[in-house]
Amino acid sequence: MDEAFCVSMSESEKIAAFDLIAEQYYNKNFGSVSKADIDLLMFHVYLESKIRLGKGEDGTIDYQQFSDYKIGKELGITPQKVRNLKIKKELKYPQPEFDWKKSLRRLLAEPNRIMYEKGFYKINIPDPNLYLAIQDYIEDQGGVIEIQLNSKLLQVKEKYLIALLYCVFDEKEKKQIWKAVQECNPEIKKEKQRDRIKMRAFPRGSPRKQTFQKA
Repeated sequence: MDEAFCVSMSESEKIAAFDLIAEQYYNKNFGSVSKADIDLLMFHVYLESKIRLGKGEDGTIDYQQFSDYKIGKELGITPQKVRNLKIKKELKYPQPEFDWKKSLRRLLAEPNRIMYEKGFYKINIPDPNLYLAIQDYIEDQGGVIEIQLNSKLLQVKEKYLIALLYCVFDEKEKKQIWKAVQECNPEIKKEKQRDRIKMRAFPRGSPRKQTFQKA
């Protein structure tokens, strides 16, 4: 653990971290604790300290600052290993204040976060635990997500995206985010364009061309 990280930890955090290590290592477990368990514990201490320093007023974090690549670069491990550690850490040492709805709201407020392709909406979810929480919610509603090779890419049909939006945003925010969703869907754009052409061809109040049946 480098000096900069140690300095960023408060004295109480350092004491609590040692207590956690001692509890695992000395409690009739001396010499038998696996390296994987110690690595996971130390990753938990490391990540919780970073979250404390990077948490916003609403309790959420900027996931760009906690990317698998950035953390992997700091720790000298691969991004995939960081991703696996994040999942294992949340299972064994869950973050008590983690609110996936607030985190998703912050994420979707970013421009160009939602994409559309071939009948599906795609959202880049940088954090694996946020991804799993969203997946769990959709499946609880009887929905499904399309599994991708890219484990960060959440792909859903429109009705499941709408369910997410209604769950996460208030009424005012729903209109704004739905407008952004429509902007990324070329099919909706084409439909709106056709409607505008019709309105120009037949302005409101203008007589419509009538057809008559032959006698």
